[in-house]
Amino acid sequence: MRDPLTDCPYNKVYKNLKEFSQNGENFCKQVTSVLQQRANLEISYAKGLQKLASKLSKALQNTRKSCISSAWAWASEGMKSTADLHQKLGKAIELEAIKPTYQVLNVQEKKRKSLDNEVEKTANLVISNWNQQIKAKKKLMVSTKKHEALFQLVESSKQSMTEKERRKLLNKLTKSTEKLEKEDENYYQKNMVGYSTRLKWENTLENCYQSILELEKERIQLLCNNLNQYSQHISLFGQTLTTCHTQIHCAISKIDIEKDIQAVMEETAILSTENKSEFLLTDYFAWNECLKHTPATPPSLMQRARKTQQR
Repeated sequence: MRDPLTDCPYNKVYKNLKEFSQNGENFCKQVTSVLQQRANLEISYAKGLQKLASKLSKALQNTRKSCISSAWAWASEGMKSTADLHQKLGKAIELEAIKPTYQVLNVQEKKRKSLDNEVEKTANLVISNWNQQIKAKKKLMVSTKKHEALFQLVESSKQSMTEKERRKLLNKLTKSTEKLEKEDENYYQKNMVGYSTRLKWENTLENCYQSILELEKERIQLLCNNLNQYSQHISLFGQTLTTCHTQIHCAISKIDIEKDIQAVMEETAILSTENKSEFLLTDYFAWNECLKHTPATPPSLMQRARKTQQR
């Protein structure tokens, strides 16, 4: 006899739904894994950007204040703001999408296991009863054949048997009939139990089917909510990032290069004036007084003195 579960339409529909649900669960886990990697990238990028912003801020501390340095200060603040945005985005993805999704998936997995156990339990009852029916049917068939053979023997031996032998065969036939009735009743009861067990199994399949459908609706709604939240965060991220870039653009547009260059020229000019050393010419007038009292003045010295006086 064929397995009663094989051709049951309820069982086929339930297995198809389970396969569909398993594919949906795998997709949900893959999406959550991608979101986790995105969150990790956002947080990692935020940390790197914060380090760069700190380096730029330290570099600006040792730089003379000017339009250029002010613009770069805005760029440093922009890096910090962008880092905060990426940090918040990564944390938001983890808290609002990844964590709730894993919680829902864990709860659904427990419910699905409970449903599968319930279906398997009732299915095992059906199989067990089915095997009992097979055994009872085989036993009934064997007893029926023996009873029919005994009945044929009694019918065919009426003329050739003594009264004692005839009574003995009749007693055997009576016992065989009682045994056959008991086995037939047993087989009937097994069939009735099988009928109720099969109904229970089919009802269990139907109820579990509806429960898994509800789980699928919950999972689909969860994915939809995650998409909406992700879209909102990305939209807000873009708007805030645009505002930050606008501030940097305004700071850059206010740069006055000529003013910075003029300030540098003035500062370096003051420094050059303060550090300029005085150039002194050699005073040869003292040689004129010396020449009056010195009889033998070298020609070269006389010539130098005349040139100096001419100047």
